[in-house]
Amino acid sequence: MGFLRLIHHIHFDHDTGKFKSLAFKNSGDGSGISLVEKECAINASPTICGHIHRYYPNVVGEPAIFWHVPEGITSTCKLEQKTSSTGDICHHNMKGLSDPDARRAIKDVPLNEMMVCENGTYRPLTLSDIPK
Repeated sequence: MGFLRLIHHIHFDHDTGKFKSLAFKNSGDGSGISLVEKECAINASPTICGHIHRYYPNVVGEPAIFWHVPEGITSTCKLEQKTSSTGDICHHNMKGLSDPDARRAIKDVPLNEMMVCENGTYRPLTLSDIPK
């Protein structure tokens, strides 16, 4: 079971060329890190990007960016299905990953391992996709 982390481009640091820790950290309310189950999103919507735009337009901004969270991260954590405030049944909260571990995980991800939605599908993210 694969999971996606939705990321807003404002969490990118153009000076370092990396995403800031805010892009992948535990929520302040103790609910964990929000993820979307990939297969569920594909089954619930025609495409991953369609699903993101339907349920999370205010979370991702434009362009919509997401990351396929490695199973090595999710397999060590507790995943709880929690329908989002927008009605997404594919939303999960991941608990058990410390903020320092989450920070290390996101900061080392190369841009081309992030995905950007474009014309109803997605492709690897490039620096030119991220507004300054």
